[in-house]
Amino acid sequence: MLSGQHQSVTAPALAVAERPLLSAAARRVPQSFYVETHEEPDAFRVAPVGELDISTVDLVDMKLVEACEAGVKNLVLDLRQLSFMDSSGLHLARRWADTTAAMGVTFTIIDGPPQVQRVFRILATHHLLPIGEQ
Repeated sequence: MLSGQHQSVTAPALAVAERPLLSAAARRVPQSFYVETHEEPDAFRVAPVGELDISTVDLVDMKLVEACEAGVKNLVLDLRQLSFMDSSGLHLARRWADTTAAMGVTFTIIDGPPQVQRVFRILATHHLLPIGEQ
């Protein structure tokens, strides 16, 4: 259920997205972008690889929705493999921090490379999110 890295996901019953999943932009995802998922003993980790922007953010959102629908209690968004992130990724992280808090799910963000950290710092949100290092 959760282990497939590239499986298709039907529209989730969990109403967490503020916009429809798979927007027109998301249907034009660069081939170099994908989302890894990892079931670990104490958490479920979602790790986007490549550039997280308006054209790819919905794919990450779908994996996070899928994990919550499966009942995970510890959810990790791992940004270490990103080469770029724009404000779409920041908005995603902020929304999921709020959503998981309301659901009683522990949510942690593993900080990305300097160019990703810069987005959080420029918009002064780094201290507002559950960001850790691993």
